[in-house]
Order: sequence, then C-alpha cells, then structure tokens
Amino acid sequence: PYRSLEELRRRWPAIEEAARRAEPVERKRRRDELKGSAEHHALRAKSRERQRHRYPVLADQLPPGDRPLMSHAGALVFTEVTGELVDEESLHQHYLWSAGATGDFVWASWRRPGHDELVRTWPARQPASGAELARGWWQPTIEELRDARRKARSLERA
Repeated sequence: PYRSLEELRRRWPAIEEAARRAEPVERKRRRDELKGSAEHHALRAKSRERQRHRYPVLADQLPPGDRPLMSHAGALVFTEVTGELVDEESLHQHYLWSAGATGDFVWASWRRPGHDELVRTWPARQPASGAELARGWWQPTIEELRDARRKARSLERA
C-alpha cells in the first residue's frame, strides 16, 4: 500500500496537468488559437479528403473490388475505380506513403467493410512486402484482420 501511494504522489503532477488540459474552457481556448493557422488548414484539408471516400491506386495495379483489403487508411472495400488521374499535389500532401511509388495513380471509391465481410476474409500467410505497401493496398494478415474485426464489431454495436 505504501508503494502505491508513493507512485501516486510521483505521478500526481502529470495527472493534474492532463485534467487541466481536458477542461472544456482550456480545450476551447486551444481550438480558438489553432484557427487560422497553417496547421488548422492542413487538418481541415485532411478531413475533407477523408470525407470524399476516395483512395489513390496505381493504374496498372488495380485492387479487386468488393473484397476487404488493408490499406494505409485501414480496412477498405474498393467499390469503383473512376479512372480519374490523381494530381501530384494532393497525392503527396494527403497520402505520404505514395512518395516511393512510381507510376500513374487513379482514384478508387471505397467503403468500410462490415464485420461479417471481415470474418469471411482469408488472411495472408505473410506480412505485406515493400512493393505491396508502396502500391497502397494488400491482403490483410490475421493480426490486421483481428484488429479490423474488433473495430467493425464496435461500430456495429454503436
């Protein structure tokens, strides 16, 4: 019991600081300070891009449709490849993983897979290679599937 009290006393300043930062007034002040800054514009641009439900894929290596795959954005099901070329600015601004890839990228529409789809998905035997990571999508491993299933189950319950 005495050791735990000493540990609590040692950590108490960090707990107080975290509680102070979590106060609604303090959070609002930080949000107001952030408005108008370059970081705020970058966060808003990233949010807008995520809401478009599009993902760049290499034009010569298109993902299979209607099947859960892993990507740098998590588990996705690609529904349609539009064929519209991705402009270099948005590619390098929002999709940092694409820096090492060569080739033309096109936009693909996506949706999040449901829990039942993830349960029916067969896992890959080996982790994704460097080439698969560079192209942006790969067959999920069992660990990635377990994590995606847990998240999907939580979302379905909510």
